[in-house]
Amino acid sequence: MCDTIGRMVMDPSELPVGVIMALLGPAFFLYLLRKHSYEA
Repeated sequence: MCDTIGRMVMDPSELPVGVIMALLGPAFFLYLLRKHSYEA
């Protein structure tokens, strides 16, 4: 999915998949942290 996004965003050239993952990764990680409830 990230490869397809990279090809569509910059039409004449390709955006590396690592750049897309670096942008989406932290947001997804924070979502997972907030979703998990910490009960002792």
